[in-house]
Parts: sequence; structure tokens; C-alpha cells
Amino acid sequence: MKIVGNFLLLVLKIFLLPLLLISFLSSLLLGAVGTIGKVALSLLNLFLLIGIVGSIIQGDSELIYGLGLLFVIATTFLLFDSIPLFFARISGKLTGFLWYWF
Repeated sequence: MKIVGNFLLLVLKIFLLPLLLISFLSSLLLGAVGTIGKVALSLLNLFLLIGIVGSIIQGDSELIYGLGLLFVIATTFLLFDSIPLFFARISGKLTGFLWYWF
């Protein structure tokens, strides 16, 4: 029985290590992709803002409306991306406060 248990434990370790590595690497990859996406969206906002200022200087109202709409959409995506982080920080502080008193 002990031999079967050791064999099953060995099989578990053999299959568990690659799964742990895949999980770790995928979390790193998702973090990197998320960061790259935020940087790209921020650069898009910057270019849209520059375009809006240029179209205001040129006096092209249709371009102002179009670029302004795109700017609002891109800014909304950035805001919605940061809202869960805000609530996660509040939740962490509340949990720490309750843990201290109780």
C-alpha cells in the first residue's frame, strides 16, 4: 500500500510541477499584456488629445466631434479598468481594519 501511495505521490508531483509553472507564467503574461494595453490606450488618448487641440486650432468642427467621441470612449475604458483596483484597495483596508479590532 505504501508503494502505491508513493507512486501516486510521484505522479502527482510530475503533473503538478508543469501546471504550477504554466499557472505562474500565464499570470505573468496576463500582467504584461494588461500593462501593455494600458500604455497603448494611454498613448491613444494622448494622440487623440493632440488631434483635438489641432482640430480646434484649424476650426474643423466635425473632426472635433469625432476625435472627442473617441477620446471619451478611450478614457471611459481606462476608468472602468481602474475601478476594480479601487474597490480592491478599499476592501483590503476594511479587512485589515476589521482584523485588527476583531
